Amino acid sequence: MEALALHPVGHTDRSKSLVSVVSVLSTRFEHRGNGQDLDEAITLGREALTSHPVGHLHRCASLSNLACALRSRSRYRSNDLDLDEAILLYREALELRPVGHPDRPRSLHNLAIMLSARVEHRRNVQDLDEALANTLSALSLLTIHDPRQFYIRRSLAGIYMLCYESRLLSTGEDIDSLNVAMGHYRACADFVSGGLLSSRLRVSLPWVHYANRYTHNTLLDAYTTSMQLLDAYMSATAAVLSRHHTMKSFPATLAVDAASCVLQCGDVCRAVELLEQGRTLIWTQMARFRMPLDDLQECGDHAEAVVKKFRELSSLLNKPPT
Repeated sequence: MEALALHPVGHTDRSKSLVSVVSVLSTRFEHRGNGQDLDEAITLGREALTSHPVGHLHRCASLSNLACALRSRSRYRSNDLDLDEAILLYREALELRPVGHPDRPRSLHNLAIMLSARVEHRRNVQDLDEALANTLSALSLLTIHDPRQFYIRRSLAGIYMLCYESRLLSTGEDIDSLNVAMGHYRACADFVSGGLLSSRLRVSLPWVHYANRYTHNTLLDAYTTSMQLLDAYMSATAAVLSRHHTMKSFPATLAVDAASCVLQCGDVCRAVELLEQGRTLIWTQMARFRMPLDDLQECGDHAEAVVKKFRELSSLLNKPPT
């Protein structure tokens, strides 16, 4: 905000400051959830867009910034007017990125995300059809190892699930859409380019959810992949808080549900392996949460007394039964 004060209305660098402040306010909203940040970002975003008229070099960036803030506010307040305006802005941004432009896949994807959101509100088949076409077009413009493939495939999985559940593009049960959605979830979970381990882990959850909900034949693969990714993520993540939050976000019965799925197929040995994998994961994380008793003992008299009591109890527990 200080940058804006230094660049009042009429200053040649004010538009640059506006774009930066809009981005910062939008990011701060994502962290703090303060709606006033979004309102201010949108107000300043409109000013930035006005200062970048049609033909201006930075108009596309201003369009995207404002649309992004409107997209966030539409989710935050369930405001359809913000949703409609964001779609209009993303359409204009797409027109400024013709075929061959390096950012065209992003513009196609952004527009598709907003159209999908509007489908959930209004169940408009034209929006769904356009969202699917734009996302497929964006995917076709990327190389096979482009990290952006992950995000676009994740959106495609969601759109195909929307097709399947809404029945807007079919008259009966749309098994093809369900199969394609599961295929994209699998592709995301298996996607290794770009080091997206945490993202792959998160996307495995809707795969498990939908495969279980609709009894899809990829359910066992979804369970297995999810547990493998969780194990890999927990092993690779040093921060205790990050590991703790990740464990909390996962279903507590993931290993049990996976084993149950395998038992229904008659594979008892595999079921035991999955249960053991889940048990090992939990105990490993519990062990990593420990801190040395000597360090704790140095935290004061009360801590020293707690350590002494803990050691006494541990000694009793370790004694063989008489």
